[in-house]
Amino acid sequence: ADADLPLGAEILVHDVPEWVNPYQHRVLVERAGKPLGLYLVGGEGLATRRSDRRHTLTLLDPLKLTVTYRLTKPVTVAAGVNVVDKVAELVGLTGETRLAVTPSTAVTLAPQVWMPGETTLKTVVNALLGSINYWGLHTNRLGEFVIAPYVLPADRPVVHEFIAGDGSKLLGEYDSERDFYTVPNRFIAVCDDYKPQGNDDADPVTLVGV
Repeated sequence: ADADLPLGAEILVHDVPEWVNPYQHRVLVERAGKPLGLYLVGGEGLATRRSDRRHTLTLLDPLKLTVTYRLTKPVTVAAGVNVVDKVAELVGLTGETRLAVTPSTAVTLAPQVWMPGETTLKTVVNALLGSINYWGLHTNRLGEFVIAPYVLPADRPVVHEFIAGDGSKLLGEYDSERDFYTVPNRFIAVCDDYKPQGNDDADPVTLVGV
């Protein structure tokens, strides 16, 4: 998810409803009232500290659904099919309905087929999105599956300006010291085709001096 917590992170909670099941339910993590991400529950454990009974929940990106969903039959996409609509349809195979979609009129230019086995739904979806210059499938902080056009870095909005002021991420004063005096001064001399004096018939050698 597009959040500040690493995937696979664990959180401690005091109460876990009995209906929380791995890969079926989600947890909204917030900080100061702002969502950090809507995570898929990947597993649950129990941690007891004295009289304090707590549960640990492993958090996963909701995209995990499309990663683990392997094709059981061929997926065929004919030419002339709207790519964004087809991607939304394929994501729906996981039961996912939370989508943030930017529509497009782009269509497939030729028929495409993906065979079952090792191929995952994510492979199919990202291949289709890449063909129309869309981002690979990802989730936002609200846990929605994002289907959107790729934006060049120069065209993206400014997230933070590194300027002086109360909101600055840079320190007002900064000192850096390096002890260059302890670094040994060395010169390496290389001489190619060296021949000892008075022995012009000797084979030339290379000398290296430090």
